[in-house]
Amino acid sequence: TEYKDELICLIQDNPIPTRVMLTCKGAEPKVDIEVDSLDFEKLVVNIPRTKYLKLKNVSEVNCKWYLTGLETLPPVYKIEPTNGVIEKGKESIISITFCSDKQDKFPFQFNLEIEDNLGYGVKMQPRAIKLMAEAFKVSVELVIDNDSKVIDFGNVKVKEFKSFPFILRNL
Repeated sequence: TEYKDELICLIQDNPIPTRVMLTCKGAEPKVDIEVDSLDFEKLVVNIPRTKYLKLKNVSEVNCKWYLTGLETLPPVYKIEPTNGVIEKGKESIISITFCSDKQDKFPFQFNLEIEDNLGYGVKMQPRAIKLMAEAFKVSVELVIDNDSKVIDFGNVKVKEFKSFPFILRNL
């Protein structure tokens, strides 16, 4: 929003008033967020995956941002950075890494707060960012249906095919 006004100065012994044109441009902090939820999907335990949250300042003022609600962040998530300043027209990337050593689902939600960098107290509505991840174990049992519990094809001639049935059971 642009505001215009005029300052009129009356100087003693000068019959002509001096006019000074004033123009002011008002702007609120506004940051576009690429997505408001990140789904890490299903991952094998102890295998990390990193996803990124992109913030873009589309306002005419520098914006300060910070994450709130991280006090209860599960240790399976690592978020960096957790605050910063984005100059007008620039972008900032938040890196979020998930890695778990146990099998479970890990939903989590935190807030992204944006305000002007000059401390005037002008803020955007906080945005909720949702995280979802699931870690699972791959554990199988080999079931061999014979007394020795060994896969033994015995004697096999060249170009001869032999099969041996067994079962892989997911635990």
